[in-house]
Amino acid sequence: MSAAACITKAQLLASIASCSISSPHTVPLLQAAYHDVISLAGVPRSATAPLKALDRARMPALVVIGDDCADGRDTGPDGWPGVGRLTRWAKRAVINGSGGTVEDYRAAVLLAVECRKLVLVECGSAHLMAWHRVFADAGVPTVNIFPSDGAHPVLPARADLH
Repeated sequence: MSAAACITKAQLLASIASCSISSPHTVPLLQAAYHDVISLAGVPRSATAPLKALDRARMPALVVIGDDCADGRDTGPDGWPGVGRLTRWAKRAVINGSGGTVEDYRAAVLLAVECRKLVLVECGSAHLMAWHRVFADAGVPTVNIFPSDGAHPVLPARADLH
């Protein structure tokens, strides 16, 4: 597994501009990182979180796990080899199985500032409780966000793809 890469302020600014259109719910995270309120790490499935680098930054840290694939390839915690390290590192976790809103992500920033080591899991509703159990079993307090409309993500019917 490789470590996640660091990005520059200019890259963060570009990401803020891009995400304000494509993924506006993530903008509060990017803005907080840009303004040095938090250290932010997004961890791909095949990488390990840069936990030592986050600790050396001596500021609140937020690690994002993106396990809510619109193509249905989300796996739950079993598909993330580095999840054990994250459960030992985290002081709190937010398990978001709803797709997320700007308000959810603003609250995650505030929680990261308060607890200093937050993991935010973006997952489909099918895996929300599995993610919750992984963190709860490790003694990490969790906030679970359930979808208001039943399920996330909603995949198109196979017949609609033709």
